[in-house]
Amino acid sequence: METLLNTALFDALYAQGYAVVPHFLPEFLRDALYTEACTLYHNQSMYQASIGQGPNNQVAIDIRGDFIHWLDGSTPAQKTFFKLMHAYQQHLNRIFYLGINNYEAHFALYPKGRYYKRHWDNFHGRGNRIVTTVFYLNPQWHAEWGGQLRLYAQDEQTVLEEITPQPGLLATFISSEIPHEVLPTRRPRISIAGWLRRN
Repeated sequence: METLLNTALFDALYAQGYAVVPHFLPEFLRDALYTEACTLYHNQSMYQASIGQGPNNQVAIDIRGDFIHWLDGSTPAQKTFFKLMHAYQQHLNRIFYLGINNYEAHFALYPKGRYYKRHWDNFHGRGNRIVTTVFYLNPQWHAEWGGQLRLYAQDEQTVLEEITPQPGLLATFISSEIPHEVLPTRRPRISIAGWLRRN
């Protein structure tokens, strides 16, 4: 991964608020994490994701349709993944002085037909999420299967990019700058969504 933490990635983050890096996850690690996620889902160890916080927390599959399971570093694949993310965190702090001191992530499985409507991970001046990361775990994906990550400008109307969930790809962006959505998927779509945080 060190070779993928290159100037182009950080230049893109600085210039446009997001970056896309194909084949960021090594294939062996992507496959191991994909197998874990599939096993968790089939063992009913994932739960329907919700929206809102505190008393406003609710399940609303017409807005957000994924099943999730938080990573805790309890398996060799997760340990390796967290080491990679620690390296990314260190680079971000060294280049941008962000003061990031934590990373959290969960598996996200979107069954066929599910989606996540446009939303923000963190509003300006609110919350702890600084940089969002999304890693795609499916061993293959075709554009006609849907499930693209659509990134918007801050006006929430202008589309910046639509990212097809290619195996091992990293999409990363400044959490307070990029509203986004997951388009309806025609196949089960598996990823890891994560946030580099300042607590």
